[in-house]
Amino acid sequence: MGQSLPELQAINERLRDFLDWIGEVPNLEEGLDGSKVAELLSTVLQAGECLRVHAAVPDPEWQQEILAYRKNLERLRGVLPLLEVQLRTERARLESERNHLEAASEWVISSRQTLRLDHFR
Repeated sequence: MGQSLPELQAINERLRDFLDWIGEVPNLEEGLDGSKVAELLSTVLQAGECLRVHAAVPDPEWQQEILAYRKNLERLRGVLPLLEVQLRTERARLESERNHLEAASEWVISSRQTLRLDHFR
């Protein structure tokens, strides 16, 4: 039981760090870092496991940490629409880049074929 309290405290700290990071406008202007979102998801899943095992612990420290976790989740819920917009924007950018690369690749392939044909004339 004592081991998991520091784990929940660390989870809360990581959530606060993420929420502070996402609240900084320059970070969002640079684009959402996929590794940050993956880390967030991992943190929330880890918290779920921790709470499933220890949620009924009557210890006041535990209850305080659980309350802090709940507040972090409420803050997270508030930024989820922003995260969704950022992820959709990043997806559109990646699709545009992929289309550009596909077009460039097709051009290179057709150019090579044209050069080969010209070589044999």
